[in-house]
Amino acid sequence: MPVRFSLIFSLFSFWLSSPPSINDFGDLTLDAGELDALRKCKPGDCALRLGGQAVARFQAEVPWDAPDAGRRANLLARQLLLKYAEAYLKGGDGALGAAHDERKPRLVADDFRALIQDATNLYALAPQLAGYLAQYPGGPAVPVEEFLYWAKGGLGTEPSITLHHLVIYRDAAGGIFVANKQLYASRYLDASMLILWLAPPPDGKGYYLLAGVRGRSRLLEGFTARMLRGRIEEETRSYLRIYLDWLRKSLSPA
Repeated sequence: MPVRFSLIFSLFSFWLSSPPSINDFGDLTLDAGELDALRKCKPGDCALRLGGQAVARFQAEVPWDAPDAGRRANLLARQLLLKYAEAYLKGGDGALGAAHDERKPRLVADDFRALIQDATNLYALAPQLAGYLAQYPGGPAVPVEEFLYWAKGGLGTEPSITLHHLVIYRDAAGGIFVANKQLYASRYLDASMLILWLAPPPDGKGYYLLAGVRGRSRLLEGFTARMLRGRIEEETRSYLRIYLDWLRKSLSPA
């Protein structure tokens, strides 16, 4: 049964055009909590995960006491997320800079490098896909379907703005891999990746489905680790239900 991946665009309503444009982020709106956090943000002391330049721009370009401060902050947030997407498309993980929400900046590329290097099962099952994700966009060409999208939700009580790279890869044996690589999250997670593997059974009827999620977060090292782990498990089950529903709709008779 072939999978009609064009249906994926109905699942991710905030997918980015190629090339991305500011209009792709027209529905992105910061809530009161995010605006308050941005007002107080300083390099090394921020409730949101932002790079040093982003923190500086929010402090320099948004007149926080002005009546239209929210509108200006929303516009700047859209511009920054667009710039982030453009940087990734040109330079991959290495172009994403560092998060300055804590005293010691943390390079985004380091978190993704550790995340993918530890994904030994992915390297064993789909080495081409693993290499593509690790070296994007500078590695060997691999036949994939892919796009970027953004979302707003989250693991904790406060929403998180996220940016994702979704890659669909078909191996020579008829297996299908769907990799959802989170490029940015404004809260909670430093890096994460969801992998779905649809493996064809010997009789060729349907697919076996295996799913795996990997994530890295400094919050998992502190006193909030138990709470956050529970939320990650809950959100992972929710994501998998969404993907399973999409896959059921995407399967069609041969």
